[in-house]
Amino acid sequence: MPQFPGEDKALTRYLSQNVKYPVQAQKQGIQGTAVCRFIVASTGEIKNAVIVKSVFPLIDKEVIRLVSSMPEWIPGKQNGKAVDVYLELSVKYLMQK
Repeated sequence: MPQFPGEDKALTRYLSQNVKYPVQAQKQGIQGTAVCRFIVASTGEIKNAVIVKSVFPLIDKEVIRLVSSMPEWIPGKQNGKAVDVYLELSVKYLMQK
């Protein structure tokens, strides 16, 4: 399976440091978890990011931006050869109390 550089802790740190909560979604009190499907290409590049579970159009757009701007991953391999792999990533938006 593909790996984010630095593995899960680094991915969590990347997400928390780069995610933005759209102001309009905040004002409307919109919360939820968006799920994005994407390909980690055999080159490590992120391709074809799409929302498979929507929360709100502005949040969906932000999740696509977030995923598409990730640094290159360590590609997945099959029989020793780098291959394209589909992954899904959940991004949770919750209002702060």
